[in-house]
Amino acid sequence: RFRYYQNVCTQSYSFAWWDWERWEREIDWMALSGINLAPAFTGQEAVWQRVYRSLGLNQSEIDAYFTGPAFLAWNRMGNLRGWAGPLPPSWHLKQLYLQYRIVERMRSLGMATVLPAFAGHVPQGVLRVFPHVNATRLGGWSHFDCTYSCTYLLDPEDPMFQVIGTLFLKELVKEFGTDHIYSADTFNEMTPLSSDPAYLARVSSAVFKSMTGADPEAVWLMQGWLFQHQPDFWQPAQVQALLRAVPLGRMIVLDLFAESKPVYLWTESFYGQPFIWCMLHNFGGNHGLFGTVEAINRGPFAARSFPNSTMVGTGVVPEGIDQNDMVYELMNEVGWRQEPRPPPALLAAGGLLVYALLPELDSLLSSHSLFLLGRWLESARAMATSDREAEQYELNARNQVTLWGPSGNILDYANKQLGGLVLDYYAVRWSLFVSVLVESLNSGIPFHQDQFNQAVFQVERGFVYNRKRYPAVPAGDTLQISRRLFLKYYPR
Repeated sequence: RFRYYQNVCTQSYSFAWWDWERWEREIDWMALSGINLAPAFTGQEAVWQRVYRSLGLNQSEIDAYFTGPAFLAWNRMGNLRGWAGPLPPSWHLKQLYLQYRIVERMRSLGMATVLPAFAGHVPQGVLRVFPHVNATRLGGWSHFDCTYSCTYLLDPEDPMFQVIGTLFLKELVKEFGTDHIYSADTFNEMTPLSSDPAYLARVSSAVFKSMTGADPEAVWLMQGWLFQHQPDFWQPAQVQALLRAVPLGRMIVLDLFAESKPVYLWTESFYGQPFIWCMLHNFGGNHGLFGTVEAINRGPFAARSFPNSTMVGTGVVPEGIDQNDMVYELMNEVGWRQEPRPPPALLAAGGLLVYALLPELDSLLSSHSLFLLGRWLESARAMATSDREAEQYELNARNQVTLWGPSGNILDYANKQLGGLVLDYYAVRWSLFVSVLVESLNSGIPFHQDQFNQAVFQVERGFVYNRKRYPAVPAGDTLQISRRLFLKYYPR
């Protein structure tokens, strides 16, 4: 029934700086690939801002909540607040304009759009306007302290949960129309306040009720990442409570990492709720020629024949794109097949990864338009309407692919093999590492990891804040450079 595409994180790791031309190309590829269900999350902050203002929040409270553009995925899931923000007014206008075109194009090509819904997280300003509201401050997320994390979660039985959730969704549907499918993730990589199944059921029921309050036909699409990410917490009783609080058939669960850690196997097909078998494959938009090919080839068919299977489709859900066409073409084909592809016809040898000198690698990467640091940075700057915005957006873009936070909170998670990044970031770090090791060997003084970490952080932070401009167009012939490197390092 469904051929789904996109991860919540793809919005930040890959789509953050896209203009309409790039979006149109992607949507056309989606149609050609048979995708018929995908998120349309762009521009939601403009609607949220409108809702927060109507509730009485002031602009400074709203600005303190939204992150910068490169980190909005985690703001939307309640993980982060304020980091690399605020969002300029021009950002909201541009994103609204993009969203109008995105949903129109997707629907014109037969795709159903998944719109965002309210998951329960609110800015601190809500507590000022409604001092008696029942909200709990959550803990830090992924090495972030409460400076930029620790958002507030409304109690599911507080009346403001329904007021805010329904108000937002009504505004969103009025703005963009609807295909009646909505996304919300309350506990993404965050431990719930209680393991009591009754509490989890109340949260789930409140989220769904806020959807149906705006759209009686609402279907909730939820990422199933939380279940495999924290399996010690999400035991069968907790999973069943969260899922079965929603009427059967009114929720679709994305079995997000099914090619490696399928959840349907130990949840009796998500206890009756429909699910989509998804290939995650990629984290942070990392580059590399890899993939669990045989699991992708056979996994969906095993899920479909599972006893009492509730599988309703296949999904391609990488955190970042533009890195490994082969596995995505395979996954898209699997969605149309009745049985796995025969192994001999699956793929030819992918070739060898080139382990060469870093300047050589940088030269090779710089010859291809998809592997340019400048392309990523200039696309960020192109979204700006002033020099100040351009600097902010470039800092967002540089930070995401390097430090990922103010002090390396999620260091290198979104690492990329990009021309310019290899030479001026990775190579400099490797050079420092080798020089410190040599000095340690020559002096007989043990290598001190903490001291090195402090020194290399200065290199990393220096890269984020330097203003060097990088080419956004390739230089050199990729094929010729590849041949030269092959003959140089693998002579016949």
